[in-house]
Amino acid sequence: MPGVERERGTSGASVIEALFAGTAVGFAFVDADLRFVTVNDAMAAQTGVPVDEHAGRRLDEVLPDRPVVEREARAVLASKRQRTDVAETAGSRHWRGNFFPVGGGDGEIGVVMVIRETTEEERAREALARERAILGAVVAQVPMGVVVTWGPEQRYVLVNEGGRAMLPGSLDLVGQTIDEALADFPGVLALAHEIHGAALERGERFTQSALAVPFDDEGAFEGHRYYDATIVPVMVDGRAEGVLSVYFEVTDQIRRRTELERELADEHATALALTRSLLPVRLPRVDGLELAVRYRPATDRYAVGGDLYDVVRWHEGSTLLVLADIEGKGLQAAGALALVRHTVRTAALYERSAADILRRLNAVLELEEGLSGPRCTVALAALAPVAGGRTAARVALAGHPPPLVVRGGGSVEAVGALGTMLGASDAPRLHEVETDLRAGDTLVLFSDGLIDAQAPARFNTNEHLAAILSPQAGARPGLLLDHLRDAVLAAAEHPRDDLALLAAQVRGPHPG
Repeated sequence: MPGVERERGTSGASVIEALFAGTAVGFAFVDADLRFVTVNDAMAAQTGVPVDEHAGRRLDEVLPDRPVVEREARAVLASKRQRTDVAETAGSRHWRGNFFPVGGGDGEIGVVMVIRETTEEERAREALARERAILGAVVAQVPMGVVVTWGPEQRYVLVNEGGRAMLPGSLDLVGQTIDEALADFPGVLALAHEIHGAALERGERFTQSALAVPFDDEGAFEGHRYYDATIVPVMVDGRAEGVLSVYFEVTDQIRRRTELERELADEHATALALTRSLLPVRLPRVDGLELAVRYRPATDRYAVGGDLYDVVRWHEGSTLLVLADIEGKGLQAAGALALVRHTVRTAALYERSAADILRRLNAVLELEEGLSGPRCTVALAALAPVAGGRTAARVALAGHPPPLVVRGGGSVEAVGALGTMLGASDAPRLHEVETDLRAGDTLVLFSDGLIDAQAPARFNTNEHLAAILSPQAGARPGLLLDHLRDAVLAAAEHPRDDLALLAAQVRGPHPG
């Protein structure tokens, strides 16, 4: 009888209702006329109608804005087949439903609906899709390589266009393992295994600038391509499952830098050879004087300075000591050094005053202003024997540190009046200062490389230098200069300027 079948169906629905009573999944049973028989609290929350107000009401009355529910229920009644995982959207809300036919002896008596709201899941899925789209756009457009390998075989799953353009054209990566993709580049494969292994096995991060990768193709420089690279493990549940490589090719920069370094090295060698050719091979022998020189070129492999020393036999038995420091480095300084040396020697043939020699040199440098405008500091010391076994020293300075006189008794004093750097003015201020030297006294000329050898930590003043020189009073000039040089350079980490030291010691008429 129909009533009995209804009762039996209703009893079955009650059992199902009991199963779903406390769940967050919406449950409802509707009869063959699509009228609600029973619902649980979760379904009432979806419909917005209290539980006890559902019975007897039609689906389209309770859910007028959700036609999918009625459509699927009718389809189940008509086909007598269940419909599962049906997606439904209404406004900004989302659901997924399963619809099952419930039959009796005389035919279908209703439909059981189990519907789960998925609004939060869909929002999360949409947010994830947006994030993936943004990430995909960034990865695709970023001007650097982004590569992801995955799994124990390290299979390439992502290579962006920027990264692809920075690799040899023959490489086909996506879908292949690193062993397959790099088979033609065994050196690269070994490097990849080393770095990827560290990331996967030990979770290590790898970062290196100008990483040399042995791709020996047409885009390589001397057998390698170079990359600024960062390689990190991709962690899943605390385990390294993949490797992310981010890199930027710097092969062209390395090529240009190397070529520039070689050009600079060639210029350095040329400038150094020119400088050495302009310095005296040996100092002349001078009666009554013992001469010594110490010269250390700049330690910077690309910087040849312009320190010049010379000793010129001058008029009436006098000797002219020359120490100059030309502004600049490299070939320009070496060329200016040649100009200074030859001008001083030429002027010495005509002039009888050290200050006048400096004026003549300044005039020549001023004429050169339109070309390179060299500037320099110069110390000239004219030594001449005078009555009483003394030697007169007349010192003229053009912006140069004053020489130091180390007396035989141990006192140390500076001699000379500071003048104007040459090449900086057409009317330089220049003065001569005279002092007497006796046997055992030593006159020491030096370049500013001695003053700033320890810069910027410290600049050596005359007091510092006097403290070094005083205990060496009376020592032969070569030994005295060795001690001065070694004492100053011992505390200098990276001296970058030339160092020139020139000493003359009064030894009597016939030094032995």
